[in-house]
Amino acid sequence: MTMLKPLALFIFIFCTIQSNNAYNLIEETCKRTSNNNQCLQYLKSDPKSPAASLNDLAVIMFNNIMKNKALNTITKIDKLLASKDIPSRPREYNSLKICDNLYKEISTSNVQRGAQGSVVGQDPEVAIEAANDVVTKANQCEVNFYGRKSDDQRTPVTDDNNEIILVATIAGDIVKLFR
Repeated sequence: MTMLKPLALFIFIFCTIQSNNAYNLIEETCKRTSNNNQCLQYLKSDPKSPAASLNDLAVIMFNNIMKNKALNTITKIDKLLASKDIPSRPREYNSLKICDNLYKEISTSNVQRGAQGSVVGQDPEVAIEAANDVVTKANQCEVNFYGRKSDDQRTPVTDDNNEIILVATIAGDIVKLFR
């Protein structure tokens, strides 16, 4: 019984050190992105991040964070399209349909290209290009409503577009760290 106490203490210390090292990697990585606070929030919210390598953190940003944000936006757009108000406004309806298609592309091909490009031994330029493409698509979604992007005009998906741009920018910043 007395032999188990030092072993239990060793395991506790080892796990604590490992956990601290993982969070140090997340914190050091996020410091090198364009938005440290949001990066920390995104990565620390994912249960896989404490055991992640730098490459894994990039994959988490694409496969988990970006994909979930895109799928949530698709759900929101689908609800808006199904509402009684939107079909009576053709420009808004058509803009939402375009955004729906753009977000479907983001949730599938962009996420997949980004995650695959982030894997060790793959081409990080593909992942950076995928992240940049997401930013372009979110901006395109926003512009479709009024023909231009404006800080004065808000669309039904302005907040979603801004958030996916932030996620894509952070994902791209992380990938740039290992190219």
